[in-house]
Amino acid sequence: MMTTQITDNVAFARLKKLTEKICRYESHRHFLKECVNGEIVPKGLTLKWKMDLHTNEEENGRVAKVLHRTSLHLISEGIAVCDRVLREVINLKQEYSNKMSSSITKNKFEKLQKELEQFSLETQIELLRTKKKKLSVLKKDNTHSKNSLILEDKNVATDKPEVQCYHTGKGLMTAESVHVGADEPEVGSIGSERLSMPTKTCMCC
Repeated sequence: MMTTQITDNVAFARLKKLTEKICRYESHRHFLKECVNGEIVPKGLTLKWKMDLHTNEEENGRVAKVLHRTSLHLISEGIAVCDRVLREVINLKQEYSNKMSSSITKNKFEKLQKELEQFSLETQIELLRTKKKKLSVLKKDNTHSKNSLILEDKNVATDKPEVQCYHTGKGLMTAESVHVGADEPEVGSIGSERLSMPTKTCMCC
């Protein structure tokens, strides 16, 4: 009798451990899916660029985008791993459950099942609370990062001067190459030749 009770306790402990593992991997999977859907890459899952090639700001931006996309692809692989582990653990739990149901009374088995369900619910709630806080922080950081990138792109676009082109009979000149002094002709005329003022930026610039 004592041996049977010990065996039942061990089997229940294993079922409880498997139940906890299922909850954890379901939580991992949910968290990773939220990251992919929101294009969020947690700091611990972000790939790094470790080559020192003296890249400039524009190149750093391109590298950052590549690393971000690749990190999201790896997170998707993590979701697939979670799916595989969950299938295996759920099957293993079912095997232990079937063995236990055949070794104890129906009433006792139903009681243990209710205990496992309650334990599973409490574990899920705790994990959900933790991951929800983490996701909230990550979403705020992600929004801030996207806004910063938008501002940087706008600054790059506005900082680049527009070069106006002027065509003469002798070739192409730009406004920068035309220096007007006190005794020199107005912009638009060089000597006796008039420059044709363009209506739009020259396509060759």
